[in-house]
Amino acid sequence: MGLVRMALLWRSHARKRLVHWPESVDERLEILVRQVIAEGGDTSAAQVLGALVALCPTDPEKVTQLVKEYRQLHEEEFRTQIDPVGLPELRRRGPRRKPRD
Repeated sequence: MGLVRMALLWRSHARKRLVHWPESVDERLEILVRQVIAEGGDTSAAQVLGALVALCPTDPEKVTQLVKEYRQLHEEEFRTQIDPVGLPELRRRGPRRKPRD
């Protein structure tokens, strides 16, 4: 009997989603990507987000608790939890956006 090959989740059909969140959360995502790269991994922000969502608890009480804790975080304290010094810089892909005035 032959083996059934299952598709890897991270390589399955993709969907784009616009996410509106605080700048400091976006900076944290970039730091997480840089940490993976520093450990010798090859990843992207989409893969880090995918991993976090795919492996997040699915128990409604646990997810609700995570959201409640997120809503109680203080920005300045949050920004200082990870020091990005020494992490590799990310290469930007695609066209650069112009900063807003």
